[in-house]
Amino acid sequence: MWWFFSGGVITSIGIIAIEKPFHQLALKSVGLLDILLDPNEGEEKIQKLQTKIIQAISTLLVFIILCIVVFIPTWLLAEVTAQPNLFDITAPLESHWDMYLIGSVLPFVGLKFLPKKSDYSSLSQLLHRLILNHYNLGGWMLKKQISAIEGRVQPRALLITGLARAGTTALTKTLAKSSSFKSLDYSNMPFLLYPRFWSKIYKPNNKENKERAHKDGVNVGFASVEALEEYFFKQQLNDSYILPNQLITHSISDEVLDQYQKYQSSIAQSDVYLAKNNNQMLRLNSILKNPNQEVVVLFRNPSQHAYSLLKQHQHFCDQQSKDPFVLEYMNWLGHHEFGLGQKPFAFSETNNSYDPQQMEFWVSRWIGYYEQALKFAKHEQVCFVPYELFLNQPQLVTGYITSKLNIHDGAIQPKRFVKKETQTPNVDEVLLEKANTLYQELLKFSINI
Repeated sequence: MWWFFSGGVITSIGIIAIEKPFHQLALKSVGLLDILLDPNEGEEKIQKLQTKIIQAISTLLVFIILCIVVFIPTWLLAEVTAQPNLFDITAPLESHWDMYLIGSVLPFVGLKFLPKKSDYSSLSQLLHRLILNHYNLGGWMLKKQISAIEGRVQPRALLITGLARAGTTALTKTLAKSSSFKSLDYSNMPFLLYPRFWSKIYKPNNKENKERAHKDGVNVGFASVEALEEYFFKQQLNDSYILPNQLITHSISDEVLDQYQKYQSSIAQSDVYLAKNNNQMLRLNSILKNPNQEVVVLFRNPSQHAYSLLKQHQHFCDQQSKDPFVLEYMNWLGHHEFGLGQKPFAFSETNNSYDPQQMEFWVSRWIGYYEQALKFAKHEQVCFVPYELFLNQPQLVTGYITSKLNIHDGAIQPKRFVKKETQTPNVDEVLLEKANTLYQELLKFSINI
């Protein structure tokens, strides 16, 4: 009997042991599919295929050998225990599969008491890697996503942008309460390019009962809106604008713009497409070619803003050191604002002049970002919103934005946000004066309520 129990324990430990090889096999298999889906033909594709096939076969052989090593001895152990003389077919068979079941469950129960390395389970991490690591697969999904909207009128869109920590999330979440807006949300992860398919399978509740990773008092749930659309540009542009140490400005071809508008339409249907994306400043010249795209740029007092960025950078560096999947997750979504994957926007040389652990680095980054934003101050599709105004008079701000879009459903009734200014570290006076001068210039172009 106890041999059956031991056999169950050994089997479960074996399953746990081969989890990583199984993940590798799955990734190699989907990687092979990803190359097959590459629309480009030629010698390079053939070489990639040959390499990936060899890797996939090697991984499969290793996985099979490990399965044999784990499961064959366990099976023999169980058989010998049940029938000591395997060759005596007249001997009675004694079975204790209930003990085997108990033994097989215990190791998995024990895992529940171990400290969690990540908020995402290993299977969830695998699913994210299978989908988000493969751009050709993503391209195939995108075609499926937009296939049903051919010929549909291009949607109106409201794009919320600004340097991180400027209130972009709060404004987006507030506007998303109106049924007139449709946006990507966490329930679409990781099928960001094929949410139409995933929504038929995954239907989470709308509760927002967990503080987000920023630890800034903003609660999120499995269906909360977030900055998720950047993956579209990463896939379409193959990360060409993401360099090892910076993000660079770039133009978008008419073909990609057309795909983007179809993507918006597939999500918004007949409503207004809503997206928060701090990276849109990198390509705003191209985005504004479409008169249906309205843009809101949020900005904040530079010293308060820089200090908030510094604290978030330190927080995410610590969090990503403890849980590397957080870094992987943020890189997928193009979130390079802070943390170990921090990459400054290459709007000006000052962005790279200081260490990220210094206030000067973040003030410098603030200047670079909003000098670029100021170039669009007179554009009729762009409006500037001070963070402080949104905190104190959110109803007036949202009312102004919805009126501009000719939305009058009255569904948005935000409460005033309570946010106290904090004492900030000293900053180079010349740099701070430059930032404050720019801040005053931005105020001149902010919305007039």
